[in-house]
Amino acid sequence: MTTTTPSPSDNSPIDSSNTDTNIPPRFEVSAEGTEVVDHKTGRIWRRCPEGTTTGASGCTGLAEGYTWDQALELTKHAAMSTGLPWRLPFANELASIADKSVRNPTIDTTAFPMKWPTHAAHFWSTEPATDNSSFAWGVSFYDGKVDYYQKGDSGRVRLVRNGEAPVPIDPTGAVKDSRYA
Repeated sequence: MTTTTPSPSDNSPIDSSNTDTNIPPRFEVSAEGTEVVDHKTGRIWRRCPEGTTTGASGCTGLAEGYTWDQALELTKHAAMSTGLPWRLPFANELASIADKSVRNPTIDTTAFPMKWPTHAAHFWSTEPATDNSSFAWGVSFYDGKVDYYQKGDSGRVRLVRNGEAPVPIDPTGAVKDSRYA
């Protein structure tokens, strides 16, 4: 829902009980520019894909490709070196930040800057495919599609951790009972 502030010529009273005006933006970039808080899901994301550097203008360099096993090891290293509980996201968590109203990339590029060809590649999830041990789930931010990929393929990594009050996300990436559309 979009709310607007009445113009000065509008003499209608302002409804101070309308809490929609108190909703922060869905994505909030940290003061350091290295993390993004997703107020809809309660997750905290690394702003830039692994292998890139966070700079004043967003992410610099190209995201490196990792096999699924390398992505798991990278995640362990990031958690140990920072002391923060970084992890590979579940596929539904990755899908929750995809914005299918746009394409190529299907993500808010203000919050998550990406350079071509990064968004055309898939991003790994922590979930292996249940019916074939050679595959794991991921999300392509070219079109927001959730699919499985061979674990030996070169995928990208975006780390996540839980914030103070994470909310459930269904298997499609939808968040129920959220004040965000």
